[in-house]
Formats: sequence, structure tokens, C-alpha cells
Amino acid sequence: MLPLSIVDFTAVWAFKTNIKMNTKLSTENLRHLSDVSLVAGVISIVISIATWFSKKDQDRAHAERFGIFIGLWVPSLLILSNRLSRLAEEQELQLSRQNEGA
Repeated sequence: MLPLSIVDFTAVWAFKTNIKMNTKLSTENLRHLSDVSLVAGVISIVISIATWFSKKDQDRAHAERFGIFIGLWVPSLLILSNRLSRLAEEQELQLSRQNEGA
């Protein structure tokens, strides 16, 4: 794992030298990642509830805290799914506009 200072230096260098990175994903990949994020969010809900109720007398507080911790992932995964889906739609719209203009 790189120290944070090296990562920061690399990001600043890339910004100052105006390097453009090709990070565009295809529409199919965006849709697939959106679906995976949605499924992961739903699975996180199930795992969180299962962890919450799987508490034993000795580890009751730990199970409750861990269930809450897992439940905190859900909004992030669902927001990521929504955003990826919207990016795929925007990309499709851009492609259709380019095809109409050509």
C-alpha cells in the first residue's frame, strides 16, 4: 500500500501536467456495475438483519454494533447503483445524439 503522500503527489502531478485519463466505461459495464451494486445493497440489508438477530448472550452488544455497521453500507451501495445507472443513461443519450448528427 502506498503512503498517502505519494498518492497525493501523483494526483497533483497528473493535474498539473494536464494528463487526461481514459476512464470511460461502456454502457453495458456501467449497467452491470449498477446491478451488482444494487444486489450488494440488498444483500447487505439481509446480512445486517441476520447479524443483528444472531446475537448470543455473551456477544449481544458486539452483534448489534456489527449489524449496524453492515447496515451503514446500504445507502452507499444504493446511491452508487443509482449513479451508475444514470451515467449509463447519459452515455446512451450522448451516443444517440452523435448518431443522429452523423
